[in-house]
Amino acid sequence: MALPDPHIAPSAYALEKAVRVAARKLGRGASAEAIEREALNLLSMEGFQPLSSPIGPSRKATPSGGTAIAPLLHVSISAAACASRRPTTQKARLYDVLRKGALELSPDTRLRTRIHVRDTSSLFLGHAPEVLDDLVETLAHVANDTSIPGMYGPFIDAALTENLALIERLPDVLSAFPAVCPIIQVGTPDNGISESVVEALAYALALVPSGQAAGGSILLTTNDCDRRAFGHRVHADAIVVHQRNAVPQEENPGVSPSFPGSWHRVMAADLPLMIPGAANGGDHGPERIHPLPAGDAGAVFRLLDDALLSAPLSGARRQLVLTY
Repeated sequence: MALPDPHIAPSAYALEKAVRVAARKLGRGASAEAIEREALNLLSMEGFQPLSSPIGPSRKATPSGGTAIAPLLHVSISAAACASRRPTTQKARLYDVLRKGALELSPDTRLRTRIHVRDTSSLFLGHAPEVLDDLVETLAHVANDTSIPGMYGPFIDAALTENLALIERLPDVLSAFPAVCPIIQVGTPDNGISESVVEALAYALALVPSGQAAGGSILLTTNDCDRRAFGHRVHADAIVVHQRNAVPQEENPGVSPSFPGSWHRVMAADLPLMIPGAANGGDHGPERIHPLPAGDAGAVFRLLDDALLSAPLSGARRQLVLTY
């Protein structure tokens, strides 16, 4: 349920994730104090200024002040109820669900909102690979019709062989709809990361026309889940929001986005995601953003190999954003 004030308590999952990522970043020789400082820094990257008490499930985090930058609002909406054996029905349902959610926000807030579409895996079942084009086109239409600058989705689990045909459609999708950021799952602790899948993905991404969709992006991830909202397990009916760079209204009135009280507000349990078309780099870690080497499958594979294949596969989620 929505909290009555801008003070948000990180979930135990979020705190544990920050500690794991900090420990991996600093290496085995890092002291407990150094790991804690780095974990707090990772939490602050989410727009929160932690208090000085030790890390633990009861820790509170407060939004960082001192800036009048309008915060971004990330909204996660499920597509589970949109599944249908008829592609046209599925498209219409998805459009209606996403458009309704977007229009519950004020016009000003929508300009600072990114929609994450979860539970999209069910929309591929029983359909030909061409359904990917329909889904991405629908997300783009919602973004255009509601003034939402960016849409995350659909989620494609490339670790499943039945989804490999969807990878072949990525070049056309990425070049035609720059406002949409597909999410590609390339591995989990159960099945590892397949080198053949990464090779196929690298070849497909190398075919994306250079310069035709400037500002677009694709997010590659490991250990991810299509049914989570910002790292939290939530019911499919729930609309979940995460506010970035939150600013107390009493200090900067008018800059905090408003959303319906029935929506669930959480702290994102993972590192920041890139926002397609963002005007500045304050919303993501630049070390995780890479330009897509257009036309060079070998260069793309080396990039994916360095960021994904060569990295130890642990419980922590790894993300790589490619811009084009």
